[in-house]
Amino acid sequence: MHTKTVNRRSALLGALALTTQLSMGQGETLKDDLVSYWPLDEIQGNKTPDLASGFDFLVLNLSASDQIPGKFGTAFNFKKVNKAHLVRNHDPADDLPAMKNDSFTLAYWVRATAAGQSDLRFFSEGSNLTNDGTPLFTMGTVPRGENNSVDVFIRDKNGFPVFNHGATGATPLDGLDWHHVAFVQTAQPDNSATREVYIDGVLDTIAIPNKPANFIHNMNTTAIAAVVRTGDVAHVDGDIDEVVIWKRALSQVELQDLIDNGMPNLDEQQEDLQINSFAPEFLKVVSGDQVKLIWDATKDATFSIDQGIGEVTDISEFGVGNIDVAITGETTFTLTASRDGEPSVTQSLTVSPIQGVATGWNWIEDFEGLSSGPLESQRSWLTAQGSWDITTIGDTQALITSAGTDLTGRLTQTHAIQENSSRTLFFRFCYSSEEADFPIATKVGITEKGIRFAGDFNTNIGTYISLIREAGGVPLRLEAVDGIGGVPTDSGITFEPDISYDVWIDVQNVPLTETDTFSVHVAPTGGPRQTVFDNISSDREPGEVFLLGFPRPIIDTVFLSTSTATDLSTLAIAIDDIYLSDAGTSPTTAPVAPGFGKILPSDLAITDMSYNPTTKELTLTWDSQGNTTYRLVASTDLLADSWLELEDSIPSQGASTTFSINVNLGQDFDKLFFRVEVQ
Repeated sequence: MHTKTVNRRSALLGALALTTQLSMGQGETLKDDLVSYWPLDEIQGNKTPDLASGFDFLVLNLSASDQIPGKFGTAFNFKKVNKAHLVRNHDPADDLPAMKNDSFTLAYWVRATAAGQSDLRFFSEGSNLTNDGTPLFTMGTVPRGENNSVDVFIRDKNGFPVFNHGATGATPLDGLDWHHVAFVQTAQPDNSATREVYIDGVLDTIAIPNKPANFIHNMNTTAIAAVVRTGDVAHVDGDIDEVVIWKRALSQVELQDLIDNGMPNLDEQQEDLQINSFAPEFLKVVSGDQVKLIWDATKDATFSIDQGIGEVTDISEFGVGNIDVAITGETTFTLTASRDGEPSVTQSLTVSPIQGVATGWNWIEDFEGLSSGPLESQRSWLTAQGSWDITTIGDTQALITSAGTDLTGRLTQTHAIQENSSRTLFFRFCYSSEEADFPIATKVGITEKGIRFAGDFNTNIGTYISLIREAGGVPLRLEAVDGIGGVPTDSGITFEPDISYDVWIDVQNVPLTETDTFSVHVAPTGGPRQTVFDNISSDREPGEVFLLGFPRPIIDTVFLSTSTATDLSTLAIAIDDIYLSDAGTSPTTAPVAPGFGKILPSDLAITDMSYNPTTKELTLTWDSQGNTTYRLVASTDLLADSWLELEDSIPSQGASTTFSINVNLGQDFDKLFFRVEVQ
């Protein structure tokens, strides 16, 4: 295997070696059972490297301007207003998170001021697994920022005894000097483990209960300067350097050597040739539009993509790159990674075009093609809490909820609403006539808020509407909140069960010092649209919110949340056809034809009718909705079971549709009644 030597501080080590001697040579034991070493000396593309195992951190909201002189080499200056942090999701075979090991040592340097920073985190391990956000191990500032101690928090499920915010006796978080922090877990003969904290090499007085015997922590993420589960929270202001993890307990002598001399030089192992990921930003795209293909692979490989794209090494940075390609038919792309003297590796993806989408709309989700049952993380959805399920309703798959306290979200990525720009969010809903006594309280909207717990979406959310029904079979209503701390206001529309409705939310994203505005329009699918809220204000607070931090300037997450006193009925409410308009546009038509629900007959008005007895041609004209398909039915007596279909799949012609059909009136029928329905 090829290796290269990383001489980060050879001059410094050479000088210190004259005065520091260990039995195996300076620092040599620090290489034993070393899992990860992040010196935080550089940013490579969108990552900062792990010199021990290649478990590089993803760098978020940091740039070269945030690199400062560190304790050794350079360090990162994290700013909570930017939500700056590092994160890595781990595979089951990794030796991370550290908590999965019977024994381990976590060590890092920190320089931060605790005052004014309540319960924010320098280091965290957690879980972004669906409905499993409880496991958490963190080190950071104490709640309420009461002193300069380091806070430790450990939590898991299934009866695990929570260590609920214990503070160190030492108070290193003075913001003036670098201080070394180490957490050491040592396995015991009975399969439990002791847990200790060292500050600047000195064993601290903090008393942490032993890890229970044979307990396995269910964690899969590691983050620096934040807590990351399905969303990122608890960002901190501070400087952090030299983060190291071993899968053994270091001795106090080794910790002192680490403090005095830093990590020894490592022979950085060349990464195995591999493709970590190759995926489209969206698996579906409107036919003729572009989709972004994104890859993450071995840093020193060369890359190419078939389908006429060719070499893409020059647009890759340390193995990470992307390219926009137009999609007109279902296309499979294959990424090939190559390195001299080794067999190439490949990975493929398939993108499907969507036909019949109105101009100016971008697909976010239609739930078609997803596996029935729990949504979880299918198609990049972040289901943080509760039970969201994919089911078939009518002629389509749609999203339903049945747990009663639920939260899911989906990043809009390329289609995010940039600052000083606007877009329209479109979706459909239909609520069931079954189990009418159950309440409904569902929010649908778009925000920059992180997806963590459903309770975070009670207030201070962003732009959204609420679909509300109290217990007792009362009609559903649509509400919106005007302004920060505003009171929900009813739209005044009565919504009927088992009927498909379309909702447009026009969003204007202004600078954070101002308040975003939005308008809401509603229509029975295929029927006339009406504005129910015009140019009202978002309720998102521009200042810092405890743990959730400051709002971000870019609105990038479509979310759905529920909150009820009792569980919802099985099919209480269904959501489908989520789209975002092009930037700077507010379309008034629906993007696609509906798949679920029915249309209220009274909302489709036939505005003109003529009959030619010579040609037997009947011509009907009705008010219509763009991008909708209709059918024509007829009855001789208006009885419920007497309606017969004359024609189906009649495409909309826009705001008004005219259709002709041959009918032998006066001979086959004495009289005939006609009705138009959305198909």
